[in-house]
Amino acid sequence: QQLGPGSETSIAAHLIRARREPDFVWDPSLVTVDSLAGTWQMLDDWKDTGDFRVMYLHWVLALGAGVIDPSVLAAIEQRMVEFRYRWNDPLPADRVDHKWFWSENHRIILAVDEYLAGLAFPDRVFTVTGLTGAQHAQRARPEILSWIDERARFGFSEWHSNVYMLKNITPLLTLIELCDDEELIRRGTAALDLCLADLALHLQRGAYGATRGRTYKKDKMSALDEATFGTAKLLFDDTDQGWRSTT
Repeated sequence: QQLGPGSETSIAAHLIRARREPDFVWDPSLVTVDSLAGTWQMLDDWKDTGDFRVMYLHWVLALGAGVIDPSVLAAIEQRMVEFRYRWNDPLPADRVDHKWFWSENHRIILAVDEYLAGLAFPDRVFTVTGLTGAQHAQRARPEILSWIDERARFGFSEWHSNVYMLKNITPLLTLIELCDDEELIRRGTAALDLCLADLALHLQRGAYGATRGRTYKKDKMSALDEATFGTAKLLFDDTDQGWRSTT
């Protein structure tokens, strides 16, 4: 409805809508390097949840060629090449890495981030590791498959999470839509189906009502505040409550 030029999710939503609706009018010139200054700073400082931002930027990168200012796409490339994707990658003595690598959702997000960045820039040498993009994609691919196998065998450690189930859905959707590896698409789709079935089976009038492995006060005091609310409403439409977000 309204572009937020400092929000990579808003930019991605506009790119997707423009691709689907040729008559849709928006002003991509509002998206500048300066408008995304907060995102660059977060990534440059290796702050926690920066891997979420990289995931959303993959959509901007994939859909923005010929639409978004090339300097913005170059800034995205720079951050992806300079990003630290694993806890055991080299850590410079003068840097602190604030990212969280261990939890269920971060594991799949970081693996997808790394894989897609490697595919996007196969010949670039990535700063932290000295590996090429192609090598990064090669080492990330089995991590993605391992995570999917774990969910198939053991289910979710962050089970029924009204916060983190969305953060399983999003990287799987990103992987499926933005890669062309048939096995990853097939296996990722199966894992995504598992996430959506889990959500559907525990949904009551828009509320993801079940015991859950991980949540926060900000999400559990009202079903309207659940991070999964918009996804559930979009897919299953079992509530008359209005949208909480249009991005």
